[in-house]
Amino acid sequence: MEKGTELIRAECGELNVMYKGRTLYSRYAPSASAERAAVRAEILENCIYVIPSPLLEYGISSLMEQIPSSSAVLALETDEDLAGLAFESAGKREGYTRVLAVDTPSLYKVFSALQKGQYRRLCLVPLNGGYSVNKERYDALYATLQHFMKNYWQNRLTTAHMGGLWIRNLCSNLNRLDGPDMADFRTGLPVVLCGAGESLEETLPLLSRMREKFYLLAVDTAVQSLMRSGLLPDGIVNLEAQFYNLKDFYSVSKSPVDLFSDITAYPGSLRFPEHRHYFFSSSYGETKLQSRIRKAGLMPFEIPPLGSVGVAALYIASQISDAPLFFTGLDFAYIQGKTHARETPFHDLTALKSNRLIGDYWYSFSIGRKAYSVESKSPGAVSNSILESYGRQLEDLCRSLNRPVYDLGSKGLKMAIPLMNHDQFRVFLTDSVFYKEDRPSGIDDINGETRERTAEALIRDEKKRLENILRLWDRISLEERKEEELLPLLRDCDYLYYHFPDRETLPSTDHAFLFRVITEVRDLLRRLSTRTA
Repeated sequence: MEKGTELIRAECGELNVMYKGRTLYSRYAPSASAERAAVRAEILENCIYVIPSPLLEYGISSLMEQIPSSSAVLALETDEDLAGLAFESAGKREGYTRVLAVDTPSLYKVFSALQKGQYRRLCLVPLNGGYSVNKERYDALYATLQHFMKNYWQNRLTTAHMGGLWIRNLCSNLNRLDGPDMADFRTGLPVVLCGAGESLEETLPLLSRMREKFYLLAVDTAVQSLMRSGLLPDGIVNLEAQFYNLKDFYSVSKSPVDLFSDITAYPGSLRFPEHRHYFFSSSYGETKLQSRIRKAGLMPFEIPPLGSVGVAALYIASQISDAPLFFTGLDFAYIQGKTHARETPFHDLTALKSNRLIGDYWYSFSIGRKAYSVESKSPGAVSNSILESYGRQLEDLCRSLNRPVYDLGSKGLKMAIPLMNHDQFRVFLTDSVFYKEDRPSGIDDINGETRERTAEALIRDEKKRLENILRLWDRISLEERKEEELLPLLRDCDYLYYHFPDRETLPSTDHAFLFRVITEVRDLLRRLSTRTA
């Protein structure tokens, strides 16, 4: 146990924790104070109760006795030494999870293991002084959990609209999972992330002057603006499942850039041969297909479903480098009349649509959006509830990372993220020494051959499942078999209907459902049979 942390006896004989000269429970009745805090907790259905720093776990049994069976308790500890106290004192309890929460990825793994569609809210219940020891950190982790919860239920709604496309893209991209993924990539340089907000414009000259000192990562919509300023990004984050962002890649179609793509990204954006492809997975809901991909060892690096490509890109930046992170163009607020940086695809679109009858389409579009005034880095900016929520999510992500993150932009939403002006940025990169690690050339030949065979076997087996469904359907259509015989085969391919609005009641023998699902089978079978370039 680290010096400065020890177990002592209170006057009543119970154990107490002394941490750097202060006791973390009541000096007189350690367990009683924790019990009182537990009893005061609000009783909520379908709730995850978050306990910061469980220490000796006083009060947790009482809390678990009074909460509904639909709720659970998650205990977080940020100090490795204090975590040992809980692990020594704890017994296994159903509905109770305790973890050492040191970063956002580990927290997301815990949340994903807990959340199976049951929990809808969170409740923070401090039971001792361990919470105040690292309050800012616990508050950041709790805020991150709130974002995970919100995104989970938002994604459930989005799934009804986009889920079919995600699955179709995933099936089209399965034969690409035999290559390296995001976990295979590292750089020793600081990462500068570029979004497509207005603040990107003023940063471009600075980035040009210091270009060799950092790894330049861009969201897809910022690529065109960078290229027209003579800046070739090192890496691009590709999340879009629809074809709309295909134009973003035209200017780099023949350039050797690192393309970090979600496995559900639009397949056409993955067909540029000069790009070095690294996949990741942003989970939108578990299906049998994903389980089989994971069991085969082909599931790429998994990141939380963060909603905004800018927030997801910063998370990716934190995973590919241990050096400080910088960003610009992640504004989440704008001056009416200018929603994006110049030279971005949206800027081109508004220029094409502007004429003497319509006038300035960029301005008319921006003032036609529902927006409200927000506190911003430059006066007069507006935002909306979605953009502002992404900005707050970015704040909480930066607070939860164990490294410095700086905002280089002077426009956009005012956030609790340290600003760094251009002179400070130049001095920082000039005085600091970072080493540009060799980029991986890919997985070794033996491992590559094994993964290729595994991917081919996975695709072959999935095709057989779908073909079996079609064969049985043909016999059902001839009245040689019964609809009920389809149900086991459909349950094993739940991704066929997981995006249906009524999925909770499926599969069924309802004819309307069967016609819908057979259409999905035919489409996905065609995609699995097509080898993309």
